[in-house]
Amino acid sequence: MIVDIPRLKEEPTAFEGEELPEILELDGERDIRALGPVRYDLNVCLLGHEAIARGKVSADIEFTCVRCAERFPKTVSDNAFLCDHEVADTDEQLDLTGDIRESIILAFPPNPLCGVECKGLCSQCGANLNERSCSCKP
Repeated sequence: MIVDIPRLKEEPTAFEGEELPEILELDGERDIRALGPVRYDLNVCLLGHEAIARGKVSADIEFTCVRCAERFPKTVSDNAFLCDHEVADTDEQLDLTGDIRESIILAFPPNPLCGVECKGLCSQCGANLNERSCSCKP
């Protein structure tokens, strides 16, 4: 997301929109993929030589459950997005793409579960215990 610095003032300026999911750089990831665009709703203001952005960023992501290995969608968001950048008098633009990417990725669950009730896989036969029970001895 590129912000034109001359457009900024001391009063917050609203920026709302979407970025392509490619900004998350998830290519090559086996267990995670973006399902759609990255959404942002930000207010950006200029205080002296500092640009401050705050608001909300979110994206729909598909994860692989760590218990049952099934894929499931989840909306990942940072409702308290905040970043600041020092800007020089000669700067014309400010790129917030890296900050948005980092915020979304840091909001990923460390151990994605399709649900708290997920039973996982049988350690002996590999059956998905959410779909059927097995006759293996514990």
